[in-house]
Amino acid sequence: PSGFDYWQIVPGQGDYYNPDFITQNNDTIQKHGYLTNLITDDAIDWIENKRNPEKPFCLLIHHKAIHRNWLADTCNLALYEDKTFPLPDNFFDDYEGRPAAAAQEMSIVKDMDMIYDLKMLRPDKKSRLKSLYEKYIGRMDEAQRAAWDRFYTPIIDDFYKQNLQGKELANWKFQRYMRDYMKTVKSLDDNVGRVLDYLKEKGLLDNTLVVYTSDQGFYMGEHGWFDKRFMYEESMRTPLVMRLPKGFDRRGDITEMVQNIDYAPTFLELAGAEIPSDIQGVSLVPLLKGEHHAKAVFIKARVFGAEFRVLKVDKTLVDYYTRLSSLHAQYRAVGVNYNQTVKELKSRFSEKKAMALLYKLEKMTVELAGLSRQILALTNEFQQRWLPKLT
Repeated sequence: PSGFDYWQIVPGQGDYYNPDFITQNNDTIQKHGYLTNLITDDAIDWIENKRNPEKPFCLLIHHKAIHRNWLADTCNLALYEDKTFPLPDNFFDDYEGRPAAAAQEMSIVKDMDMIYDLKMLRPDKKSRLKSLYEKYIGRMDEAQRAAWDRFYTPIIDDFYKQNLQGKELANWKFQRYMRDYMKTVKSLDDNVGRVLDYLKEKGLLDNTLVVYTSDQGFYMGEHGWFDKRFMYEESMRTPLVMRLPKGFDRRGDITEMVQNIDYAPTFLELAGAEIPSDIQGVSLVPLLKGEHHAKAVFIKARVFGAEFRVLKVDKTLVDYYTRLSSLHAQYRAVGVNYNQTVKELKSRFSEKKAMALLYKLEKMTVELAGLSRQILALTNEFQQRWLPKLT
């Protein structure tokens, strides 16, 4: 990170339990506890002890939660076990006429790892990502692991005893996914509350803009998926909640569509700073003030303040889009498997297993190279045949 007075980050996506942090001194330190709590602890400590109290502050609190594979805090493990989450109407989507969607590898039924994602660990059971899951829970201390096993062991025993099949198995996976996900987000919700409570206690809340947002949405069973890597509305809709400082009376929903590139000019305007002329995005302040003409101003700035081109769409262009989407889906699917295999290689394993994994990497490398050639060929074809159709 650059431009910050203070920072600590986790390597990669970090670990939920007893995680490592990289400090400004380029040291890697391990902290004991649950990651969402630790990040909040550090954020509150910075406000209390490390900032200049005579100056305004900007604090970015970036959490790992609720990234895969949804390891909840031990104090929340028992939550939501009595709740049945309704299946989305399109959970059993057949993707008819949508080959790119059908090629995605994020199906709850087919692609969720029984051990890594759903925690059904048993010595006699194997899965592709078992060793990675064992590495994650291997970071727990004795008390954390005891609480973890005490909760999951009866669920594991009951699951293998039932030997579920078909739609019963699909529904079981969905319920397990949703419960683990919600337990993990409960900790995030609690820690957002901790920050708000601290700001209120210190008399800072009415003079602070608090923004809760994310980098994308997430599939909660829609189209039968988890993850987010396909451009349907469910994963494109991103949470954005603002608690406004004193002086703003706007409450409730704002229905205008905004984008994350609008955040920077919004923060700058609220801080009384100049907005650079070349910055992307439009300030949301008129919308936050509830001005009656805000929508017109926003649309005018969004449409007429930026260049746009008209695309003449015909069947050949749609064909190009469909073919490219299919190749992209295949490329991403191979790439995800490649990255997971590399992670497995970093775990402890036998020489025989290492050779098998290296063979898989070699095979996937050949696949990626072949797909790259197909994408380049398709792109060249597009430039020669269809690009002149752009005006």
